[in-house]
Amino acid sequence: MKRNGYSPALVILALLWLLAATAGPALALPSTDATIVDPYKDGRNVTLGQLSNKTATNSPQEPSREHDPSKTQAQLETTLTTDANLGFLTGGPHGRYADNTAACGRCHQLHQAQGQRLIRFNTMPVGSTANNVIFATCTFCHSFNGQSTYDVKDGMIWDTNDGKRYATSGGGFERMLVVEGEPAVATVAKASSSHRVNYATGTKFRPPGGYAGANTGGHIELTCASCHNPHGSRHGRQLRDKVLVGTPAGTTMLRDTSDLDIVYGGTQQIKIQVQSPYGNEQVSYNDQITRFCATCHWDYKATTAVSKTGAYDLKYRHKMGMGPNEGLNDGSKGFGYTSAKFELPLATIDMGPPGVVACITCHYAHGTFAVVNGISATDSIIISSADNSLDLQNLDGTKTEPPKNLRMDNRGVCQNCHNWPDVNTTPLALQDVLDPNQSGTVLYGEPGTLLAGTKILSPTPDTVTIRFNQYVLKGTAAPNSAEYTGNYTLVRTSDSAPVAISSATVQPEGRTVVLRLGSNLVTGTTYTLTVQNVQDTNFVAMNLFSQNFTK
Repeated sequence: MKRNGYSPALVILALLWLLAATAGPALALPSTDATIVDPYKDGRNVTLGQLSNKTATNSPQEPSREHDPSKTQAQLETTLTTDANLGFLTGGPHGRYADNTAACGRCHQLHQAQGQRLIRFNTMPVGSTANNVIFATCTFCHSFNGQSTYDVKDGMIWDTNDGKRYATSGGGFERMLVVEGEPAVATVAKASSSHRVNYATGTKFRPPGGYAGANTGGHIELTCASCHNPHGSRHGRQLRDKVLVGTPAGTTMLRDTSDLDIVYGGTQQIKIQVQSPYGNEQVSYNDQITRFCATCHWDYKATTAVSKTGAYDLKYRHKMGMGPNEGLNDGSKGFGYTSAKFELPLATIDMGPPGVVACITCHYAHGTFAVVNGISATDSIIISSADNSLDLQNLDGTKTEPPKNLRMDNRGVCQNCHNWPDVNTTPLALQDVLDPNQSGTVLYGEPGTLLAGTKILSPTPDTVTIRFNQYVLKGTAAPNSAEYTGNYTLVRTSDSAPVAISSATVQPEGRTVVLRLGSNLVTGTTYTLTVQNVQDTNFVAMNLFSQNFTK
């Protein structure tokens, strides 16, 4: 950026020359090859020349989108993409700064800051549930009723244009939005596992698939800033260029988060495309997202499953970067990938259809509400705090295998992809619905999360919610899908007058369906709902169900 034809770097050098001329002894001007140590606090040293020419900045090189007059608000809110013209759009105060930016003042106050790192607000007031300053700072905005509508504590996007609340693609650290909709419909449940970014400052971990030694010098502290750069990044979602990890020597190092670092001449970027970012976001990735996760979980980026792999610990592991229909899973042996039932996200950007398996295929990035029952713990997540032997497997301290941010209960992600035909043939049925008024302090499915004895609920005049006992098929055009409106009939019981059903939407937890009605139900009136032909993700059909309920 230049003003009146002069570079800021030249102005600085001129001022230094003037100081040298007026301050007595000669002052040596810094060479453009002079090293600036860690200017972006990510462990990367750059030269003064790089800094002046903006070749080493953490932010992308395209013109700022913070106040871009060439893009309408509708365009900015429709898609966050990675194409060459639009670049990586980052909302709010995080990167892509204009030369007259007001973004700095959103978080920082130079002379009267209340928090560390010149944070303008009190990040840990009395009553705060935050255990470290970084989590407190991020969630000051990224929580319910914070400055940002993107609530990472609750895995929820709120205050949207249509008044509904939607689930975030990465899940939540403390709670999860499991049913989407307006406030009377939206339902949260307690997170069953998550990346533990809210531990006390100084608490360190050894991540599974990473440094496996007992030397705590190789363990790492986990915070929001471990993965995200609050001042912007060339990657999607402000993912960092480098992450601090442990080494076999029991020390730490900074590891690149993509296969080739463009600062040093590479080309790879972690591409993330977001449709409807301020509402019902739909997120796509390229395969570099696996490389990012492997920055910590290094051994899990396996290129084969037929032999042992791993730099830290040799084991057999699931191959990454493969198509879900490749190898033994091609469907030729009586099992395998079936597109009609596959409901997990694949890395699709720059990939041929249907995409490839990535870490995000099976796991949420932030946290999950999924439940794992009765699987004994065979690995560990060691926390090196005051007691180096401390081994907390779950958020509640139990020692069975934790849900590990899985997208489905138990090993549902395995069955959804591998589709073994010898399945449980228990007919699909309705079970008690989730209570939309629950506080999110109880794990999904436990007492307190359900409305006992209620199979049909109408939380608003134009909605009806039901919940199946298994994961159900999606797709509005598929006749056996839970989203096919032809599988539902709703009538007024007294005279069989029909009530139109305009849509049926399977919710993030995979079992609840919200029916949107063409007209409002009348309080005190009895209705009859009939459900038929719906199949679960094993293609097991539901028996005809018909039941009365009173609004």
